[in-house]
Amino acid sequence: MMKKALECALILTRKHQLLGDKITLSTDYLKKIELKDKQAEINKQMILFLIEAQEFVEFIQLNKEYKLMYSELVNYYFNQIHHQINFYEIELDRLEFESKFSINIINNSTCFEKKNEINSVQEKLNSCYRLINL
Repeated sequence: MMKKALECALILTRKHQLLGDKITLSTDYLKKIELKDKQAEINKQMILFLIEAQEFVEFIQLNKEYKLMYSELVNYYFNQIHHQINFYEIELDRLEFESKFSINIINNSTCFEKKNEINSVQEKLNSCYRLINL
């Protein structure tokens, strides 16, 4: 099952690369936008897949073939993972800023929601860091 998941991820990665090539070769502005949107969607799906696959990292590390496929995916999406890390860091800073300055204005339930939102973003950020530190 893991092999199929990693193979599908690699197929999507190849499609991502082909879309990049088509974007480079295209002279039609609207076509480029359409292709970039498709590429961005694959990008988003792949980062989510890599984050979810962390639950199975110990299993992946035991199998040389799985480890190579997983490493190829992480290496290919390395820059995108860093962009995601930057996004989560900015989001975390914003949420912490809002929670500090609105603590006197908002009620306890809203404060609790803010803390949950901060924790959620922090978990996502940690997941991205774990991805690049394997």
